[in-house]
Amino acid sequence: MFSLQIYPAHMNTILKKAYCTLSTIRRVFPISTTPTEAKKKLYLSLVLPILFYYAPIWHPCLIKDITALEHFQRRATKYLLNDYSSDYKTRLQKLNILPLMYRLEMADIMFFISSVKSPTQNFNIMDFY
Repeated sequence: MFSLQIYPAHMNTILKKAYCTLSTIRRVFPISTTPTEAKKKLYLSLVLPILFYYAPIWHPCLIKDITALEHFQRRATKYLLNDYSSDYKTRLQKLNILPLMYRLEMADIMFFISSVKSPTQNFNIMDFY
């Protein structure tokens, strides 16, 4: 378990890496010349894994952390679509991407279902249910 002093630093480190990766993509692949689908694939394959790498052991529960993650994706979707005027929900629908917190919730549900279907000797989810 993370102590309260380390936890904010961990969140900042994850966001800093994600912002650095996104800014590198923006420099290498300009907004005007790169197709939206290519930018989306780069985002999904290079940036999102940084945000979700620690998701099984680290799930943001503080409102400020959730807001920071969603703020990051708001900025990313503006770049991906080159659309700085429409709202976040519309951009997500155009890209067919879920909000980050929905993706984390879905990962939790998928973990639970796979644990119920095939429990292991080391970890039986029914012991906790």
